[in-house]
Amino acid sequence: MYTIEKEFNHNGYRCVVINAVEAGHRCGYVAVPEGHALFGVDYSENLFPRSLIENEPTGDRGVIPMLCAAHSDDDMISLDVLIDVHGSITFSQGWQEGYPVSSQTPVWWFGFDCGHCDDNPIKCDTEYVTEHCIKLADQLEKYKCNSND
Repeated sequence: MYTIEKEFNHNGYRCVVINAVEAGHRCGYVAVPEGHALFGVDYSENLFPRSLIENEPTGDRGVIPMLCAAHSDDDMISLDVLIDVHGSITFSQGWQEGYPVSSQTPVWWFGFDCGHCDDNPIKCDTEYVTEHCIKLADQLEKYKCNSND
């Protein structure tokens, strides 16, 4: 069970903050529209060149995706490593399921959660998750163009 604490639009991206009441933490989601280069992409698929994050600080990314990427011989990385957002992206799914909110148009949701072992639900309040939704939307915007366009 969850409650929707905030829905807003940031630079054309639909953003949602929920409170996963039973789990005791908040989550943030950003939807990309159909036609966006990341529409339909699973957050854990290794589709991006490692060079995109060379010499980048860990930032707010999750420790586990970063450690896995660091110990991989693969020259490709996934969105949960590429995108710098609280705890890394931990969710990707289409609009058909109606989660986190229903959509009348095709969208693909990317989300993160604040339920990691060292998270503090007081620190990770609605305002904090909103800021990270904006951060996520801004980064998704950088990848909106399909290389085939």
